[in-house]
Amino acid sequence: MKWFLLLACLLPCILLPACVGTTDCEVALGNCNYFGPEMMNTRFDVVGQESLQQSGVLWLATDDELAVRWDTYRVFWKANKDTVCDFPNVVPAEEWNCQRCNYCDQWVTDPMERDSVNCGMFSLTGSPDESVGPAVISYKESMMSGGPEVIAQAGYLDGCPRAPNPSKFKPGENSTLRILAPYWSSYLTERDDLEKRSVPVESLGDFRQSPPVFVTPALVEKKVHVVDGTPQQSTHQMQLHEQTDPAGCTLATNPNCTVWHKWSVRSTTVDGRTIWDVNFSDRLRIGKVRVLRIGRTNPSTGIFIPEEPSIVRPSRILFLRGFDAGVNTVLNHPEERGQRCYADTPAANTPDGNIELTHCRQNLGDATPTGEPVYTVTPTFYSGAVLTWFAEFKLSEGADADLTTPCILAAAPNPTGCDYLDANIVLSIEFTIERV
Repeated sequence: MKWFLLLACLLPCILLPACVGTTDCEVALGNCNYFGPEMMNTRFDVVGQESLQQSGVLWLATDDELAVRWDTYRVFWKANKDTVCDFPNVVPAEEWNCQRCNYCDQWVTDPMERDSVNCGMFSLTGSPDESVGPAVISYKESMMSGGPEVIAQAGYLDGCPRAPNPSKFKPGENSTLRILAPYWSSYLTERDDLEKRSVPVESLGDFRQSPPVFVTPALVEKKVHVVDGTPQQSTHQMQLHEQTDPAGCTLATNPNCTVWHKWSVRSTTVDGRTIWDVNFSDRLRIGKVRVLRIGRTNPSTGIFIPEEPSIVRPSRILFLRGFDAGVNTVLNHPEERGQRCYADTPAANTPDGNIELTHCRQNLGDATPTGEPVYTVTPTFYSGAVLTWFAEFKLSEGADADLTTPCILAAAPNPTGCDYLDANIVLSIEFTIERV
């Protein structure tokens, strides 16, 4: 379907020098004096978890749905091409010459809350079909050698903040999702730009022009992991924590020295909004936790030298809410005694320490986790608070960086075969993600 924008003069033509009656203009030909649509904070919301922090990578349960949302659908209009407008700023005194139309105002009942100024001279006409809203395309992990698939198509009002029925879909499998701007957007790119990104134009659906002349840029991109009955692993590089206990001690000289490596979700700011690097649906939880050696840092150059990942054995892991190194130490944090899981004893001969949050050993030396706490925790948050994870290494409690030689605690306070990590070793923490 072709989509047209209607120039509808609200006042008699004799009062408007630029008015030549009702005019249709085909946006694909570029003969309309407009800019937009400006779709602020375009995003994927998890249905039923709309407050979940936005992230670049998102982990979902297989039955989780995503909704396509945006905060504004604003189009800026000029009476003619020679009109000078200070967009996005528009004042009532400019009347019909400069207009800001936020079509999401259709869902706003209080006139004082509406964002539109001078809106009415131009209007979208016809039925709100797929040609005026954004499309969602998916690059499925199982089909990365092929082109994308259009998996959702939103009408131009569907994703507005108060719209009751946003476009929804289930990703179904691990994939990369993109929301594409409406095809009539003034922010169009040339067709060959899309081809350079290996996106076949023909796969984008019938709502494109035929033959397609323009294609549209991605407004947002998100990597999605979908967990069904088979758990998946989420791995994150850790940092050496600046604190030790006792202060300034080293594992090389003191088997009772405690050293920590830590990880917490990172964030960036985009257009004033906080975006985490990763987040998880509350229908998921962590099962097993492992710590891996992934390389070392050259002490002279600071360059990271990767290695084939190998298992190391922490003495325990801790997951603490609201940790602030300027206020807390690990050992004086109020949750240190509750939110911790010890590795099993070295005699159990499980190289990774068999640490599971669904069967957590809260005390040193617990042989089996039967009856121990079960934590429903994701890597990023617990009970609504952001977590910092610590892998603790204390030789006298069974920590071991080299599993080729057995760690024997019977020789305490100087255990044998319990090898220490030097300060240049780089670790990662691996969470096994499963459905609740």
